[in-house]
Amino acid sequence: MKIHQDRTLIIGDIHGSLESLRGVLQMAKYNSKQDRLICLGDYVDGWEHSYEVVDMLIDCQENSPFDNIYLMGNHDKYFIDVLDDGLDQFRDRQHTETINAEWWQQDGESTYLSYNNHSDSNITRHKELFYDKLHYYYIEDNRLYVHAGFNHRLGLRATYRIDKNELLWNRLLYQGANQNKDRSVLYGNYETIFIGHTSSVAYGFTSPHRACNVLNLDQGCKTTKRLSCWHLESGKWWQYIPDQDISVR
Repeated sequence: MKIHQDRTLIIGDIHGSLESLRGVLQMAKYNSKQDRLICLGDYVDGWEHSYEVVDMLIDCQENSPFDNIYLMGNHDKYFIDVLDDGLDQFRDRQHTETINAEWWQQDGESTYLSYNNHSDSNITRHKELFYDKLHYYYIEDNRLYVHAGFNHRLGLRATYRIDKNELLWNRLLYQGANQNKDRSVLYGNYETIFIGHTSSVAYGFTSPHRACNVLNLDQGCKTTKRLSCWHLESGKWWQYIPDQDISVR
């Protein structure tokens, strides 16, 4: 008999903030035996606890009867490419920084420092149990979950076929939805498209923001530790901000 979760909790970009992840799950009263998680990517690069964030999400999966959905973000792809070069090269800081200069400039150093404190076996465990299993996108009940977006003229699957990394980087979907005055438009004909990647704060929105059928759950955790969690079944949400109490909406 298939077990069905009581709730689905959708979480935006975490960026190494273990404090924010713990905080928002506590606010939502997360129970691994009853709740399924869908995380929209970018677990690393930013704050100092990238390793611990991933370790916690692995524990959430191992203690859950459900298949949690962990999406890949552009920062996660950076780090996957680093790990694919091998741990011997990873341990050579000068080499890693030099050949991965773009990642390093995008706060990769924080992830390097977090992971370099751990054994090869623990890093390999993370790669096998987490990074190798990340999804580029997930569709369920006519809802799309994707880190960044897709070329809405081509559609999701054509975008993925032509350049799947577009799903990790695209900002035009959210920008277009914001500019569209016809709020009834359904991009891709999905009921809802859940995204992260582009901080809604840059558009003046510090809470989860819907534009047409695009729902943005990235509220800038990378710089402020502001992390949002959306309850799928009710549309309620929680948001963790250090030293503030943001109640359920």
